[in-house]
Amino acid sequence: MAPRDRYNNIAYWPDGFGNLNNAGRARMYKLGRFIRRRYDNFMTDNMREVYSRSSDVDRCIESSNAVLAGLYPPSPRFLWSDLLPWLPAPVHTVPAESDLLLNDSCRRGSYEFINENCIVQHSEAVEKLYADSVEEREILERELGYDFDMFYNFKCIYSTLDIEERNGLQMPAWWVEEFKQKMCRFSGIAFALAGGGTENLKRIHCADLLDDLIKRMKSASIDEPAPLDQSDTQQPTNANRVIYGHKIVHYSTHDTIIAAFLEALNVNAAVPSPPGFGATFFIELYVDLNQQGEPVSEKYLKLFYMNDSSTEEVIEKKLPGCKLNEKGQLTLDSFRQYVAHLLPGYIKEPQ
Repeated sequence: MAPRDRYNNIAYWPDGFGNLNNAGRARMYKLGRFIRRRYDNFMTDNMREVYSRSSDVDRCIESSNAVLAGLYPPSPRFLWSDLLPWLPAPVHTVPAESDLLLNDSCRRGSYEFINENCIVQHSEAVEKLYADSVEEREILERELGYDFDMFYNFKCIYSTLDIEERNGLQMPAWWVEEFKQKMCRFSGIAFALAGGGTENLKRIHCADLLDDLIKRMKSASIDEPAPLDQSDTQQPTNANRVIYGHKIVHYSTHDTIIAAFLEALNVNAAVPSPPGFGATFFIELYVDLNQQGEPVSEKYLKLFYMNDSSTEEVIEKKLPGCKLNEKGQLTLDSFRQYVAHLLPGYIKEPQ
């Protein structure tokens, strides 16, 4: 993609292209510590209460493990080694070509995906993006051989240069603050358009993830499910196992999915930024209880977004135009109705 980018050489990347380095591991561990502080009164010391699902890409799986290490520093009963104060964490995944939740690579070759991106490519928004970036594109094409044949290359190009600088590589003289800020803005626009430039793109990226989230929240209970007294498969080598209720579901995915999710919910910033390292969307599920601990309300949600884990700035997100109940709460049923047009199997009613 960048024929004259001298850093497009594995010699500069001892951890391999696209993998976490120590700074990335530390960042994700710190994110886990932040989440622990945020929800400490809700969580216990038992990692079995969390279900972690990751895209089947090394950096995502490593990120999951680092976040979980920050979330669950071992209490005395889980400290299994004096030399290693860490708990091994189960992280679930499926092959990328089968992953409908957290990795869009299985869809990129489809006619629908290609067609929707072509529609965006010929939109007024992309026309304006190209018009605003004439000087920057000329520099990048001349100096590094970057190709802007498709609008979403803006996000790839900015990410590449940003990562090179973060890794202490010598940057060209034209990579000054004003240039970087412009490229960051162009990248944010490209992320938003790639994820939600059309309603079909929102559906392609987020339908199954939204469906999974809603099903999990619908089945959530204030009571843990009764444990099974024997294994599912009845094999003699299988010991009896206990099924624990999951209080927390953690997804580890890509910046493209984060951007698409913001677009699907119509909560992206007016001037969108590219999702930062460790960008996190929090969905909190609530129910009001009476003095006897019995539910006295519908399930309702609160939504928060943190664009960059280094700032730890969490912003509450409100769904524009979404109907709230008489208490001003976003009920789970209202949330489902809000995204119903994006869910699998949706059929648009004839006009």
